[in-house]
Amino acid sequence: MFFSSGNEQSAATVPSALPNPQIQRVTGMGDVVQVVLGPDFNAVTTPPPTGSSVQVHLTDNGASDPTPLPQDLGVTNAADVSCQ
Repeated sequence: MFFSSGNEQSAATVPSALPNPQIQRVTGMGDVVQVVLGPDFNAVTTPPPTGSSVQVHLTDNGASDPTPLPQDLGVTNAADVSCQ
């Protein structure tokens, strides 16, 4: 998961539904919190109730740019409701 400074609260919601995510703070993401699912992904868990504490482990590789992703990935916007 990637996020830019200032979006810590939004980024902290991801570990509540995706156990043990790798979280990386980068520059240039704006208000976007980007989640990348790999081949070891099996399920989304039920998040704890609103207001619960979450523990976040932030990876800092010293780079200011996101780790490059493969070009053949699909992108899905969580706000897309066209399938309903």
